[in-house]
Amino acid sequence: MRFLEILACIIAIRFLLNWYRLRRVTRLFDRYISWIAGRDEDLIEYRAETLALLKHAGIQDSFVANVQPVGYGMVSTSNVSVMDNFPNARQDMAMMTTRMFADARGVFRGRMWSTINPLAWLETAINLPKLVLAYLGVSPESFSTRILQVLWWLFLVILGGLYTLLKPQLLIYTKAVLLKLVK
Repeated sequence: MRFLEILACIIAIRFLLNWYRLRRVTRLFDRYISWIAGRDEDLIEYRAETLALLKHAGIQDSFVANVQPVGYGMVSTSNVSVMDNFPNARQDMAMMTTRMFADARGVFRGRMWSTINPLAWLETAINLPKLVLAYLGVSPESFSTRILQVLWWLFLVILGGLYTLLKPQLLIYTKAVLLKLVK
């Protein structure tokens, strides 16, 4: 029973964290729109928080072309990072920033709802070695990751077979435990 309580707490905490991040990104985007319109002066205070949330959502930095005259008929061209120049009201940067905010909102909303989606948990359980190794920095396409993934699947098949063989005994044991809890 303790396992189910811990699992419920993990699910609730993960759901609430992503809900909070979704609300923060939405509020920071509203503040950014106000800043572009000239109604908000202190957006720079939220720069670090905004960039941290965008990175936590896995949003990649975007680059826009920048052309500046340097004199004598010459121009300098470069690609400029949107994140490094946040906040910026330049139209092309504002468009990219708006897209980054929208992407982050979608990521956090998706993570929030996948937290309570049993199919997402099943997919996580099936691909657990690949996810753990990717977190540790090992490529999901590496040979070792594939071997561990196949071994994991074999383990799950064996575990499923054992469950079907022992199901009657497990049901009897579960009923006995539940009866003890009720009394």
